[in-house]
Amino acid sequence: MKHTFNKEEGGWFIDLPQYLEAGGDKVDLQMVAGADTMLDLLSDYGSSITLDISLENCPHQLILVLGEDMGLEGADYVATYKSQDFPVWLCAVTLYVFGGEYPGVIYINIVEK
Repeated sequence: MKHTFNKEEGGWFIDLPQYLEAGGDKVDLQMVAGADTMLDLLSDYGSSITLDISLENCPHQLILVLGEDMGLEGADYVATYKSQDFPVWLCAVTLYVFGGEYPGVIYINIVEK
């Protein structure tokens, strides 16, 4: 699946209008705690990037692997992933994107910067 991320007012947000239409809050779409760093690096510090995000083992530029430490209080709120270089914390919007579960492995490719 392809998702676009945009940098707005210094922060990264996933473009997920269907989440907002379902009653979600825009603040939930902000990428923080490592995810923002990942997007800065992948976008070459740009302001927008589209990623192909897959659960299938395919050619990829980045892999995120679910860690045992679920990070902040409760697995319902955040999951800790490890990339090749740094930890990435993904919040509960990940559950919305992936149908209710934190995937064990996420494969990422850059589509467009």
